[in-house]
Amino acid sequence: HETTSMDDDQWLCCEYCGNRFNTTDHTPLLLDQCGHSVCRSCVELVIAFQFRASSSSCPFKPETAASAAVPAAQEQQQQQHCWAVACATCSIVTHIPVEAACVTDGMKPNRAILDALAEREKPAMCSVCHTPGVGPLFDCAFCFSTVCEGCWDKMHITPAMQARHSKIPHTSAPPTEVNNKCSKHKKTFKLFCVTDSTLVCSVCAFSKQHQGHNVVPIEEHLGSASQQLEPLAHQLEEKQTKMAATVNTIEHEITEINKAHEEFDADLVQATKRLKDLLQSRCDSLLARSQMLRKERGKHINKR
Repeated sequence: HETTSMDDDQWLCCEYCGNRFNTTDHTPLLLDQCGHSVCRSCVELVIAFQFRASSSSCPFKPETAASAAVPAAQEQQQQQHCWAVACATCSIVTHIPVEAACVTDGMKPNRAILDALAEREKPAMCSVCHTPGVGPLFDCAFCFSTVCEGCWDKMHITPAMQARHSKIPHTSAPPTEVNNKCSKHKKTFKLFCVTDSTLVCSVCAFSKQHQGHNVVPIEEHLGSASQQLEPLAHQLEEKQTKMAATVNTIEHEITEINKAHEEFDADLVQATKRLKDLLQSRCDSLLARSQMLRKERGKHINKR
């Protein structure tokens, strides 16, 4: 079994056999009566078990809702010419016409699950340049973005930003499941309390805790928040552009200073060499003159 231990992947697995849905033998098929899904292999196996009326053992171990519904399903398919598949989650029975060329022709695939599987199989790409296959990707724990090596350097151009932002190698692991239900009333969060800046359910909105508070639908709050963040995003982008231009200017000035420093060092070496040669020539000249004067003095002494 290709089972998974992650809670957020359970809806991508068949409730009967536990195998992960795919586009071949474990294609997710909708049960019309309840809306849950079961894989193609399990549907064929359940119907094959009903077809073998002499068999007394259920093909699934341990016992599931399908095995409990088999006797009633056999009687019902004989009367109505339909196969019966009981949902392993809610035990509601869905009927499939016997006249279908294939036992699964009468069932529709669950497009939501197939789309989710296809989305997870897509290769990750940089959220800035949107270029697939650009090399290793990195997650920023501060920006909550996934970027390539080149875009990381463009986004984090100063040492201060590089110190605050954590560079984490990107993995294709699915995100953890987000708790979108009220822990007290077990209802889905659909409202936002602007006063307390928190998500609330429909029951919490009318409680004493939020009485008199500004409570709006989540979609409305997201729209207003997006409008407020849009100018800030533009300002941040402009500041980032100016900062990048300033960094480029500073880097150019540093390059020019280094170039001037190298030229000064070369000129200093040449000037030192010329001065050394001049001093050496002067010393040689003085030494030669001193020797000549000594010879002339010696001649005068000898004449006396």
